[in-house]
Amino acid sequence: MAHHKLDPQAAFQLLERKGEGTAELVTRGLLLERLSQRLEPLLPPTLQGHCRVANLRDETLVLAVDSPAWASRVRFLAPALVEELSRREGLRLSRCRILVMPPHVPRRT
Repeated sequence: MAHHKLDPQAAFQLLERKGEGTAELVTRGLLLERLSQRLEPLLPPTLQGHCRVANLRDETLVLAVDSPAWASRVRFLAPALVEELSRREGLRLSRCRILVMPPHVPRRT
């Protein structure tokens, strides 16, 4: 299978033409990815790579972690993370919700 390099600008223009709302979805995805990148250095080294921003909704920062053990640690840090991301990003966040989302493991055949 050939791999092609994606031109982000061309992809964005294509998505704009394909349907109403698609560009907004891509923009939102990019925002969540940027927030995940900003979150990473705020976490202790042991948590880095195990926690990411999954959503922003109604002043709630939704974080996804890959195990219940990490969820317990993030719950303890959540108030400080919400405060710091709010301050750094100019967001209006008041609470945090944590979801456990194990990494996808492909099935063996």
